[in-house]
Amino acid sequence: MSDQEKNREQLLQEIIELRRQVADSTAGPLPSRERRERQQQINSQVREQVWKMRGVEDIEQVLATVGESLRSMEIPFLYCGVNLVDTEARSATSLYTMNPQGEWQKKSFSGGPLIVQFWEGQKPVYRRDLHREDLYGEHIATGRIRSVVDVPFSHGTLAVSSYDPEAFSEADLEVLQDMAELLSEGFRRMSDLRVLEQRNLALEREVRERKRAQEQQQARYQVREQVWGMKSTDDIEGVLEAVGKELLAMEVPFRYCGVNLMDTETGTATSLYTMNPQGEWRPGPISGGPLIAQFWEMQEPVYRRDLHREDPYGEGVRIGRVRSVVDVPFSHGTLAVSSEEPEVFSDGDLEVLKDMAGILSEGFRRLGDLRALERHNLELEIEVGERRRAEEQIRASLREKEVLLKEIHHRVKNNLQIVSSLLSLQTRYIEDEEVVSSLNDSRTRVESMALVHEKLYQSEDLAQIDFGEYIHTLASYVFDSFESVPQAVRLRVEADPIPMDVDVAIPCGLIVNELITNSLKYAFADRPGGEICIELHPCGEGEVRLRIGDDGVGFPPEIDFRRTDSLGMQLVVDLTGQLEGDVQLIEGQGTIFEIVFPLPDSGKGNA
Repeated sequence: MSDQEKNREQLLQEIIELRRQVADSTAGPLPSRERRERQQQINSQVREQVWKMRGVEDIEQVLATVGESLRSMEIPFLYCGVNLVDTEARSATSLYTMNPQGEWQKKSFSGGPLIVQFWEGQKPVYRRDLHREDLYGEHIATGRIRSVVDVPFSHGTLAVSSYDPEAFSEADLEVLQDMAELLSEGFRRMSDLRVLEQRNLALEREVRERKRAQEQQQARYQVREQVWGMKSTDDIEGVLEAVGKELLAMEVPFRYCGVNLMDTETGTATSLYTMNPQGEWRPGPISGGPLIAQFWEMQEPVYRRDLHREDPYGEGVRIGRVRSVVDVPFSHGTLAVSSEEPEVFSDGDLEVLKDMAGILSEGFRRLGDLRALERHNLELEIEVGERRRAEEQIRASLREKEVLLKEIHHRVKNNLQIVSSLLSLQTRYIEDEEVVSSLNDSRTRVESMALVHEKLYQSEDLAQIDFGEYIHTLASYVFDSFESVPQAVRLRVEADPIPMDVDVAIPCGLIVNELITNSLKYAFADRPGGEICIELHPCGEGEVRLRIGDDGVGFPPEIDFRRTDSLGMQLVVDLTGQLEGDVQLIEGQGTIFEIVFPLPDSGKGNA
């Protein structure tokens, strides 16, 4: 070492000693007490600033207060820094530095491992003179700096440096330790605030996601409600409008939206509904049909994020300025959205699109059902029209047949009346009373049959007559046709309205005629009068009971009415057999015949 260097070193040591003596001279009882009071006051100011922290960025105000406090305490530093350490990874992360003007700046870190070493030591590391002793190899990095102090705290170290060797006294170290403790409080507060902010962000994100989920659910409900309200095929446009409205409400960032329709049987694209940015839909011809069919067959969303960078399907030429496109398949095609911005659609947007596509499936299935229903209704209308025309033809034919049948009954009745008139004329030329009586009996028989045909063509039902009403008319006619009927003979008829067709009514009418005639001829021969009673009532299951009787002299007991030579009684027996019925003579006062026979619709009548 040269003499000049030795003199310089000796002079430096003398300056250091003089500074120590000055420091010792100012550290008497009162100055020392004032320094402690001042330090406590400053600590309170810094701690108050820590308490005021409301956000992570407020740590910068704490650092500014720490820097002001160090300057206020006359710490002889040239530079001051706060070195931050990742406490979990145990690596230095960043650095806050304060220049001599008191301005803090955040910088990238240097000397990370050494700072971590100092931090892990948990005690101040004072390098008094780097030019004389450089234990950590810092001299090259620090240049003219000779003395450095690193004071560890919870999240790093508080460091001060000076161009002078041994610049920092024990009192300075004590202040630095206090500031380091306050920095621990500040950075713990910052960590808590960062955790709180992260939690708040997570909560905000959760709230947004829940709100979006609720909005998405509400959107699904509103569109689905539109589907449920479909009454005709035209209502599918209302479903499309609802889909577009909800996509806009959910803020899906599309420029254009389209619904590409497929023929599900042939697997070919058929038509397209497009919506402009104003939410207006219009039908149009399909474009890119084979590609749409390919996307539809994939059965999963096809997202082209940036057609200017990657165009796997060769769409760029056709769609021009469009950069991002999504096709979401549904039952009858794809729901497509596009934008002129790249990668514009988020995962949340894709979820909304998939929901809308699912509801479009419901809508177009409903559309298919309505189309099938309309076709079925049209077929039914055609069928009903044809049936109505056939029914009109049948009614017309029936009316013609009814007119014809009425004409036939009318002619039969007229012919029978002609026969009756001929028999009546014939009696005028016959003197034999028995022959005349026989002719009159035949005439009444003919009239009874003619009356049946008259009732038939007068009735609305040409197949049946009301036999109860017929009995009243027939009995009155028979009474009127007999000139020798005693005035005191009474007629009593109790007949229910029982419908009978011509095959039953004619033989039954002939039976009534024969038995009334028989009573008028023979029952009151020896007396001035009496009563003839006719009763007609249903009995049993599908059977009718006909009773015809009088209170006259009675039927001769020695005569078997089933084997008599009387034509009238033979007719009664034969006609009862024709009706598949049974005739009985009821014993008692007078004569009462009871005939029980089935009606044809009971299943027991004659064929």
